[in-house]
Amino acid sequence: MSMADLLETAGTLPLVSPDHWTLFRQNRTSLVQEMDTALSARPDIMTLLGNNALAIMEQNHRHHADFMVSVFKLGDFQLLARNLPWIYRSYHAHGFNFDYFQVELDQWRRCIRDMLPPAVSAAIIPIYDWMLDQHERVVALALAAPQVSTTLVPEAEVLKSAFVAAALRGDSRSCVKIASDSVPSVMDMEAFYLQVLQPALHKVGQLWENAEISVAQEHLAAAIVNRVMAIFNNEMPLTETWRGSILVSAAPSEFHEIGARMLADVLELDGWEILFTGANVPLDQLMLLIEEASPDILAISVTIPAHLAGAQDIIEAARNSQLCAGMKILVGGGAFRESDDLWEKMGADGYALDAREAKELVRTWQD
Repeated sequence: MSMADLLETAGTLPLVSPDHWTLFRQNRTSLVQEMDTALSARPDIMTLLGNNALAIMEQNHRHHADFMVSVFKLGDFQLLARNLPWIYRSYHAHGFNFDYFQVELDQWRRCIRDMLPPAVSAAIIPIYDWMLDQHERVVALALAAPQVSTTLVPEAEVLKSAFVAAALRGDSRSCVKIASDSVPSVMDMEAFYLQVLQPALHKVGQLWENAEISVAQEHLAAAIVNRVMAIFNNEMPLTETWRGSILVSAAPSEFHEIGARMLADVLELDGWEILFTGANVPLDQLMLLIEEASPDILAISVTIPAHLAGAQDIIEAARNSQLCAGMKILVGGGAFRESDDLWEKMGADGYALDAREAKELVRTWQD
């Protein structure tokens, strides 16, 4: 079966009503706890996990619950179909047996049936039946998926490779030198971000996905990228151009903030007044800041698909606030790459693939 076939079958699934998925969302903590308890008690659990720590399984259960809320809330089962092979492939590369997903999905089905009202479980369980029916096809797609590579000019490819190698061995001095040598003026920062740093991060992510580096090495590389970007930010000149104000934030529960930080730097250099909140700001606190600051534009970054529902919560809260009337909303990040119209379903005004595309888009929104 091809991905097109999987998407076609996903498109036939029945929508879950707001009343039903809201109850699933409200009970997801209890559901996850029951999932953790039930699977931890299995005598074959370490074989299924490839001897990974139980904490990794428990994290997967939390991500699964949040992702399913996003799928139900958006009514987008093709989003589910697009992400299943990636989820299988990533965990399998780190040692999980593919059989784990059959066991996990069957246990989700049991927990939903036992812990939610009959009408809710009757609406949701068919989605789990479908995932279980597609298991072998998803495994095949996970094994067959080609690695996506970015084509760079030779000079940028050399710099990217050198930066990745230095970052993974923790050599921050070499990374800073690569950056300073490549950016004679802070005005060249945008090109370095897009041609070296962003591809370097994609490469690090790919290495982690393939289990070629540890999560500690991935975090080490990300910390070094943050250090390099902080140096550039400190050197950023004041500009006489004032285009307007933009609040840039990662979605609630989203801990990946480098993409949002890149966007904030590029937009600030372009003459925008920037408020950058960073990662994982709770919805209520973020809305207080948005209403107080009253920015012209709100930019939300989402890397993990599980956090899409949280981003949509922000959009809905902003649309319902009189204090945010007229404010444009931009979204971006890895969670949107596989869906051309996902940003529209979420109620945003636009989507950008990278910081340069975002810069050009928000310029068109100026009065």
